[in-house]
Amino acid sequence: MAAFLLFVFVFTNHLISGFSTQLPPPIYGNTITILSIDGGGIRGIVPAELDKDASLANYFDVIAGTSTGGLMTSLLTTPEPHTNQPLFNASTLIQFYKELGPHIFNQTSGWNPTYPGPKYDGKFLHNIAREILKETRLQDTLTNVVIPTFDLKTLHPVIFSNFKVKKVPSLNAKLSDISIGTSAAPTYLPPYYFKNGNTEFNLVDGGVAATNPAMAAVSEVIQQLKEENPRFKRHTKILLLSIGCGIKKAEGYDANIAGQWSQGFWVQSGLSGAIYDYASKDMTHYNLATVFPGLQSPNHYLRIQDYNMDPSMDSLDNATQVNMENLERAMAAVSEVIQQLKEENPRFKRHTKILLLSIGCGIKKAEGYDANIAGQWSQGFWVQSGLSGAIYDYASKDMTHYNLATVFPGLQSPNHYLRIQDYNMDPSMDSLDNATQVNMENLERVGKNLLNEQVLRMNITTFVPEKDKNDITNAKALER
Repeated sequence: MAAFLLFVFVFTNHLISGFSTQLPPPIYGNTITILSIDGGGIRGIVPAELDKDASLANYFDVIAGTSTGGLMTSLLTTPEPHTNQPLFNASTLIQFYKELGPHIFNQTSGWNPTYPGPKYDGKFLHNIAREILKETRLQDTLTNVVIPTFDLKTLHPVIFSNFKVKKVPSLNAKLSDISIGTSAAPTYLPPYYFKNGNTEFNLVDGGVAATNPAMAAVSEVIQQLKEENPRFKRHTKILLLSIGCGIKKAEGYDANIAGQWSQGFWVQSGLSGAIYDYASKDMTHYNLATVFPGLQSPNHYLRIQDYNMDPSMDSLDNATQVNMENLERAMAAVSEVIQQLKEENPRFKRHTKILLLSIGCGIKKAEGYDANIAGQWSQGFWVQSGLSGAIYDYASKDMTHYNLATVFPGLQSPNHYLRIQDYNMDPSMDSLDNATQVNMENLERVGKNLLNEQVLRMNITTFVPEKDKNDITNAKALER
């Protein structure tokens, strides 16, 4: 039955897209338009309600998406083979979720948290993505796309951006592989392994790195401005529309109560990972609200989100007919939130630059995991091993470097950011609570030795630190 539904859906969608009226493609000028779509599983129905009849690839210079938003991005920007028009619009996206969602989230028989493997085997999602997107690659999209993922082997984010495919050909992967990878939510769907040329990817959900991909999209555009992309005008502004999938109102905890919790409770309750997720979303808003005035685009950022979603609709895998209909209606109740930073602090001059010195406490070199091995892990193992929280920590640190390295050029301070960190600390010194005399003396020596080591700059494509081209030590850089 699922195979028949797949055939019918693909056939009718190709037929409908052939009758669409093509609009002129986005053109870079004084304003670059960005659409950003959050992750949220079946709740992707909510942002799909934005404009049912619009072929969004014809309106935006960049479309970014994470997890379910990444899948939506691929569907919205893939060209129909015979007409070269967008394969999907918002209306057919809703049809996609409502008809195929129950088959994507079809629970593995006999599954429970100790079951070896994720809640859903992912086979239907893999098949539908490959069938619809076929051989379309990142470079073939109708407009620029930015899709964050996280590599479980390297323990670094991978940002699939077709701004970068010429410099990094390995990123020019099939959209089906990228979509499956960014949607592989740990414990829900299996981590996804694929190979593009000689490069291996072991991907899990892009939400680990950026549940809201708006900042990643803005960073990609800033990089193009820095590199003086000839298609971008010098004084280009950015117009960003960021759409969420709805979130329930979170209930917090008193510090005095939480102080009585055991380590086991923190882990088993899922809070050790959940707090990273809450913080990541808030910090994205925080950064965007401050970056946009610096880019001289203070009134060009709109975030649309339902912050008080009915808890019964909050699950990312509730694909019942009733819930999908409720999600479709939810967008009508969304309040538009526009944060405008119009006040100019009189103590700041208009063209003030920023000088930032960032000092780390040292980290050991992390060892990653193969996607095929991680695909056999139970939900219990993800939680008890601490990985469900640790991967958020790895991703958060990398995304901080990524954003700073791109934001500084946009703020006219390209050489005013220095990060000093030991990226290969002895594992015996990595614990945050080892207060023995021997360890403290060792840590003191690490700090002194860092001054004589060469300045490292984060490669914001590979997320691997590289020696600065000026070949100077941290001590010399501090003197400047």
